[in-house]
Amino acid sequence: MVGERLWHSTQAIRKLKNDGSVIEFQAHLSGLEEITRWVLSWGSKAKVLGPPELKQRVREELGKMVQASE
Repeated sequence: MVGERLWHSTQAIRKLKNDGSVIEFQAHLSGLEEITRWVLSWGSKAKVLGPPELKQRVREELGKMVQASE
């Protein structure tokens, strides 16, 4: 599970449900490329809350994936 591992030295994880099934993950990164790939690796189990630039990058990448599968 995401909440049980150290992914980044600056991470902060907050449980939104007591059982840990829903969390909020925060980290300070130098760029969005790495986190974009990481978010996409979680598929539909991930929801990007922000920043807006990350949300846009994930949307764009998902659109490219749909086009590639047609």
